[in-house]
Amino acid sequence: MTATPPPLPADWDVLPTRIAVLVLAAANTVFWLYTFRFLFVRSNPMGGGFDMLPTVPFTVIFFWLTLSAAIKGFRGRGLGVALAVVLAATVLNGIVFLGVLGSQQ
Repeated sequence: MTATPPPLPADWDVLPTRIAVLVLAAANTVFWLYTFRFLFVRSNPMGGGFDMLPTVPFTVIFFWLTLSAAIKGFRGRGLGVALAVVLAATVLNGIVFLGVLGSQQ
């Protein structure tokens, strides 16, 4: 007889997944708000305002990915998809932030 491994859980809608989604969504929200201050402090006061332009991709990531995952987290359904989306938002925030750091003088 061959031993078979236990089956994977078919349902991701469990409390630990919900907590992970909500914690990551909260962390992404705090990071989104921090980027405004980070860029404002480093912007040229006599510039044309283009120093604040990197807030656009952060805002798009927040509203399209983080907020939708947080809503799914509060509702408690589709948490597997919400976890994947909020992880993608975290990775994209990191990539964009590293690009902003690379362009700073």
